[in-house]
Amino acid sequence: MRLRRRIAEIDEEKCDGCGLCVPSCHEGAIRIVDGKAKIIEELCDGIGDCIGECPKGAIKIVEEEIEVDFQWPVKLKLINPQTPFLKTSSLTLIADCAPIANPNLVKESLSIGAIAILCPKFDNLEEHKRKMEEILKRNEFEELRAIHMTVPCCRGILHIVENALKSSEKTPKLRVITVNPAGELS
Repeated sequence: MRLRRRIAEIDEEKCDGCGLCVPSCHEGAIRIVDGKAKIIEELCDGIGDCIGECPKGAIKIVEEEIEVDFQWPVKLKLINPQTPFLKTSSLTLIADCAPIANPNLVKESLSIGAIAILCPKFDNLEEHKRKMEEILKRNEFEELRAIHMTVPCCRGILHIVENALKSSEKTPKLRVITVNPAGELS
């Protein structure tokens, strides 16, 4: 899968090593090395707080395309319904707390498809229902998996999925997995 990411880039010709950019980077992605500012790529979030602090104009944000073969768990409300990682046969919606009880759930779910995390107690259920409707409209899944805890608030995940499926013309298989606080599945 190809994704676009933003990253800060420093023009070494312009950089005088003053270090004013260093404290403005909240991720700690800028260091002064041999008298010049350097970006630690794996820490850079590409937001660009550092740009306004450079008196020489040596910092700019660039976009690059990267190839990834994985998807990390993302909150449902942050997912673009057209994102490439949803082009899979399975989508798992998992309660935020379920992987705490059973850490293998995320690894297993990612091995078969995409995953979205949510908390029906603290998240907006109507917003999630609309998001799921849009995801179902734009993607073809053979299976939807709903993983929730045995606690009453977690039943909201089933409500979201069932209502989104009712308003959808598509009919993927729905698999419901319940996790108890000891991490056992049913």
